[in-house]
Amino acid sequence: MRKINRPRHTTKLVKGQPTDAKKDAEALCRLLTSGGGSPPAVSALSRRPRSVGYHASSSASNTVPGGGSGELGAGGASTGGATSSTDGGRTVVEKLRERLDKLSLEAGIPTGASPVGAPGKWLPGRPCPLDAGRCAERLQIEGVELAFPFWPLPPQLQVAERVVHACTNGGIALLDAPTGTGKSIALLTAAIAWQRKAFQEHGSAPQIIYGVRTHAQLAQMVGELKKMPYRPRMAVIGSREQLCINSEVKASASRQRVSLNLMCRQAARRATHQGPPSARGGFGASDGCACEPYAQLGGLGHARRVFEGCAAPGKLWDVEDLVQVSASSGSLGGCPYYTSHVLAGSADVVICPHNYILDPAVSQCKSHHREHWSLKDRIVIIDEAHNLEQGCRDAGSVEASLSELRQAAAALAALAARHPSLRVRTRGVELSCLDLVTELQRLPMQLATALEALAAGAPSAGRAQGQGPGGAGGIGELLEGVDKVWGLPGHPAAGEFLGHAGLSAKDILSKGTEDLLVELTDRLLRVQATGQESAIATSSSTSGSSSAAQATQGPAAVAEDAALLGVLGRLQELVTKLRLAALHPDAYVLGVKAGGATGPSFAAWLMSPGVIFDTFATQARTVVLASGTLAPMAALSSELAPSTAYVARAQAMGPLEAAHVVAPAQVLVATLARFPGSGRTLIGTYDSWKRADFLEELGNTVAGLVQAIPGGVLCFFPSYAVLEGCEKAWRAASPSGQPPIWAAFQQSKGAVVVEPRGSADLPRTRAAFVNAVRAGRGALCLAVYRGKMSEGLSFDDDLCRGVLCLGVPYPQTRDPIVVAKRRWNDAARSRGARRMLTGEHWYELQAFRAVNQVRWYCWMRGGRRRASARAVCGGIWRAGCSHSSRSGRPSPLRNPLRPPPPEVLPQRRGAASAPGCATSSGGRRKLPRPCGPRRRAPAAPEESRGRRRLHLNCPRARVC
Repeated sequence: MRKINRPRHTTKLVKGQPTDAKKDAEALCRLLTSGGGSPPAVSALSRRPRSVGYHASSSASNTVPGGGSGELGAGGASTGGATSSTDGGRTVVEKLRERLDKLSLEAGIPTGASPVGAPGKWLPGRPCPLDAGRCAERLQIEGVELAFPFWPLPPQLQVAERVVHACTNGGIALLDAPTGTGKSIALLTAAIAWQRKAFQEHGSAPQIIYGVRTHAQLAQMVGELKKMPYRPRMAVIGSREQLCINSEVKASASRQRVSLNLMCRQAARRATHQGPPSARGGFGASDGCACEPYAQLGGLGHARRVFEGCAAPGKLWDVEDLVQVSASSGSLGGCPYYTSHVLAGSADVVICPHNYILDPAVSQCKSHHREHWSLKDRIVIIDEAHNLEQGCRDAGSVEASLSELRQAAAALAALAARHPSLRVRTRGVELSCLDLVTELQRLPMQLATALEALAAGAPSAGRAQGQGPGGAGGIGELLEGVDKVWGLPGHPAAGEFLGHAGLSAKDILSKGTEDLLVELTDRLLRVQATGQESAIATSSSTSGSSSAAQATQGPAAVAEDAALLGVLGRLQELVTKLRLAALHPDAYVLGVKAGGATGPSFAAWLMSPGVIFDTFATQARTVVLASGTLAPMAALSSELAPSTAYVARAQAMGPLEAAHVVAPAQVLVATLARFPGSGRTLIGTYDSWKRADFLEELGNTVAGLVQAIPGGVLCFFPSYAVLEGCEKAWRAASPSGQPPIWAAFQQSKGAVVVEPRGSADLPRTRAAFVNAVRAGRGALCLAVYRGKMSEGLSFDDDLCRGVLCLGVPYPQTRDPIVVAKRRWNDAARSRGARRMLTGEHWYELQAFRAVNQVRWYCWMRGGRRRASARAVCGGIWRAGCSHSSRSGRPSPLRNPLRPPPPEVLPQRRGAASAPGCATSSGGRRKLPRPCGPRRRAPAAPEESRGRRRLHLNCPRARVC
């Protein structure tokens, strides 16, 4: 074992699923006509009631009479699930959690509260098992022993050192380590090793929450974890689409065109009725299906199978493994979706999508299956953090239409008619259902009133001074489709609209309003869990009428309650994000669209990602932002500068930019400024992609490069529209009489695949690509920047020997959010924020980050194992690109990109071949001897010697 001792640096220490707004709105329309009572006219509720401002509390008075303990969990956590009269009111989720805790105790794993004296809200436990057979190298960093499955590379040591230091001191680390250097293993190794030491010293340790961007990366990270010697308790959180095993529920959601989330709630509600399926409230096939896996969650057999297959010490599992455990049990298998959330409550390591961390409406949500979810005192690692800025801004933004707001208010009014016995006791004050509904209606009603006034053109709350129908200063031209705007230069401040609309963080948007929504959601879930109206009444209200109790039964009632849960979740999102806008009005741009299919709409766009970053960075013990294309660091730091947590807790040594292990001689990066043959300038503008002659010459160029590059080749386009236009043109016969360009692709490669727009076809597309490469026939994939093939998939070795970058994927120039962000950045700089990027610089960096992400596929994944490999990256850049674009390249690409000599470029099809380029009878060119001496790659690994190299100093850029 070798020890690494470095000087210690001092630093200051000072969340579901996304909602489907369109489908939920359609469900609300059906709810209003489902016979669940006649809601009062919405206009009659436009009066401004008194502000309640109460906070939900978990007091003894919140017990449910006749149903055992009905106390809420910490933070108003809601509970729900199937129960029986002998279960004391416990839900299936509670029973599953209790059974798994009991099995853990029998296996010697501590559960429950943290030991006395343990720092923060750490999880009790013991050091995870270590597979000694996988320990190839042990080393120490700052007193923490790390076990690697192989000899760590220098970039891995740099990453591990920074992670250990951040965990020890509770800081924020920015780590840029090129893809292919083992960044993910280094992150997990360092974090788990530090966690094991904490378990040894304290008997408890912070939970590690590892965020990934796509669902494909969930399986990839589990695969990386299985390579390591550590065997921690783990959990993987996926979507309902991934984890649902009830084919009837999924088919019903597709048939009725509603979100799977809403259909899942309805099916769970049906499953909680007592008796066999035929006796559950009279639900037949026409009324919808009940979810038997949800009802079986609390079964002892399901808990034991889950523990043995996923939760036992040393078990590592993936989404497919959990689905298999449940599906293989037949009718006794429990729901994998809810099971995964229960497992996450006590896991050492949780792997989840980014939105569980970034989106406050998700990360701060307390639902019945996420009672133990928290970011408090956790170690939060965000991989693929190059999208952090965009992710934070999206997580802090919200939009709502007038129709949606009116329907939400009407749905709340229907709640009073359906559950008249509902009582909520908060801070010693008991609210009736009518008082609760009146209070919660304030937000949608006041925002709807403001939108109506703006749409009518009358002076009212939020009417920006000087903004006429077209807007002041040509707002119609500034933001396409947006009629009025607040928060940009020349327009009123965002706080002015919020103030005139009565949206205050201390009143209508207070934490108390959010807590009331959480409390009401808990009570409705309790009805879902027991099927009893008494579950929503307080101890002082036990005389609910039998008719009211029976109102909760029947198909219409099930649909209404499920839709109401969606409404409450949507209102909670509005309260959470509009409160951020009220607290940070200078960080938001507000816009109103006067027309549309759903009437006027309102949008609050977050411009500063530091606002969302603070929502989780202030809670977590450690935050690690890692990516292979995080550079330029100065740009990311400037975007996070408004964050108080980042300023106070960022590592004193600054961000890390690790070097790569591949020598520059092993990779060729070249630009093509002109078409070979015609010599015309190659510029991919909007008009160019519409011209047939441009597409033909571009296709010939791509065909020549694809023939010269062995193995797999990835070719990226700026958008799906451009990709589909090129595919259509290349499949058709050439105007000059040449065969289709697509035939040339198929002649050079064993498979030609196109990235699909939908995720359902992605596995099949990737399998065709991989199988063709593995068979030795090669493959070509036409994909899109920022698309499904550009992230989350591993293209090792021959799977990617070349990357062709066509065009520069600049964001949509006229996108209202893009225009607002550029102007907002310029305004911030003019106000003295000198570290803020200019709008033009920010705009260019969005494009170059996307290009950098796909370039690494060839360089970092294929080049490390084959030191003699060469890769082509054909970039077609915008003419007159400013100097700032150079700073957007990763460190190995910051030297100016030079075009290759003219003799190495592929010629136009039908033109005379270059000297020495004979063509076989089948049309495939024979590969000649290389021109000039071969250049040797320095220190090539033994296993790579003697293999083919891509020699680009000979005519036609061929394999030699």
